[in-house]
Amino acid sequence: MEFTSMPKLEIKNLRTFRSLEWDGYEATLYVDGKRFAEASNDGMGGTDFFNPIAPFTWDDVKALKTFITEQTPKLKTEYGELSNQLDIVVADIISDLEKKRELKRLLKSSMVYRKDGEIYTLKFKGVRSLTKEHIAYAEKTKPDYEFLNSMNFDDAFNIYKECA
Repeated sequence: MEFTSMPKLEIKNLRTFRSLEWDGYEATLYVDGKRFAEASNDGMGGTDFFNPIAPFTWDDVKALKTFITEQTPKLKTEYGELSNQLDIVVADIISDLEKKRELKRLLKSSMVYRKDGEIYTLKFKGVRSLTKEHIAYAEKTKPDYEFLNSMNFDDAFNIYKECA
């Protein structure tokens, strides 16, 4: 398999866990909508593992890693520029998935808002699941707050990701 442009990478079947040293994970990596590899990290300080799923092979995994390293922009860090890696791309996808889960949970039970570049939450005492009436009341009583509950999820997530 040869890559001429950045493929669409997705993570599905994600399971995260706490190891002795770091967080670990197991997931399925999809490339352009096709099951590509079983991805994992044991959380013991080593690299991520990518085991191809037939019909894909180790050569396909290597081709994807090479493409990402050689054809995607370098990462700017406090230590200078670093080559991008499949491990880093997958870690970013997993981080976004976990932040989306967290935001969905928060939006269900709390008023989530941005003020002065920070994310805050308001809870209604005794309320486990917000209704439209709760959202309308919060917006009426706090008009200077930018409530994420009132936005479409993608816009709310972009703000949450930016501030969190």
